[in-house]
Amino acid sequence: MTDFSFANLSRYFIEVEWVLTWFPIRDEAVINRPIMRNGTINHRSDDFGPGIGGGAGAVYWLGEAEGLPPAGLANGFAEIYGDLDHRLSVSLEIKLGGMRSSHRVAAPPGQRLPFMLNIAQGGQDADGTALTLFGTIVTSEQLGLRLVATER
Repeated sequence: MTDFSFANLSRYFIEVEWVLTWFPIRDEAVINRPIMRNGTINHRSDDFGPGIGGGAGAVYWLGEAEGLPPAGLANGFAEIYGDLDHRLSVSLEIKLGGMRSSHRVAAPPGQRLPFMLNIAQGGQDADGTALTLFGTIVTSEQLGLRLVATER
């Protein structure tokens, strides 16, 4: 016997392309040249099940977890997470010395969303440097509803 049911295939794909750059803005800075890291993060909206509080996600260090060399004063991370309706959001954060900048972006289907975060004059040990994180969040269109037949 074959049963017909509608499977909600409203999932969509997300790609986050990012560049993290730590650079001197004064001659006496702790670094004497730009230090860059880049990468791409890919997920589907149904990669995350229902977690505590209604959603779950994944955290990615941008660069290195202990901070960019030589002094480890600059780092960043991205978190991609989904809610119970499989809608995705991205949280971005950078840290330089004692300063921090963060931003949360809702990432619905069918979007191309550029982003940029900056910190100038990191304070204390990072004085004379700046940090920037920029990139693009791209989401596909939803796959839609499809009739699915299951055998019993």
